[in-house]
Amino acid sequence: MKAFQVFRMRYSGNAVFSALSMEVLQEAEIPAYICVYNACFRPMREALECSPTDFYYTAAQLLGKREQIYVLKEAGEIAGSVAIYGNEIDDLVVAPAYQGRGLGRALLAWAVARMQAEGTCPITLSVVDWNVRALTLYRDFGFETFETLQIGRKESS
Repeated sequence: MKAFQVFRMRYSGNAVFSALSMEVLQEAEIPAYICVYNACFRPMREALECSPTDFYYTAAQLLGKREQIYVLKEAGEIAGSVAIYGNEIDDLVVAPAYQGRGLGRALLAWAVARMQAEGTCPITLSVVDWNVRALTLYRDFGFETFETLQIGRKESS
């Protein structure tokens, strides 16, 4: 694995409203979710030489997580998703066929608005320095870095 940085970020912006309609990931949708998730994270995992390249392989890996994963559907298929674990936004993905339409920003706004409505504070997320598009989106939206972690292969002795 190559060395990289993870930026831990905290939302410092204003109140957010979202009219986006999201649904909890259903068990029957897990195979499609795994395909979208892996397609979105595969380029980063390959570039950083993470193994395995695909993170999810089976529905069992999502046990206990499914209820915190929300999906956006268009034409009956998963266009994007975002997970909310406590006070952390995680795994925000937009299916490759739907990228470039502002859905990432819409998903982020939905997650922040939901968390604000529930009184969640602080709202945090993490992003890898390799993912410049996501890092730019988060900064432009009102997230600020509060911690930087150095990740990389430990040298063998």
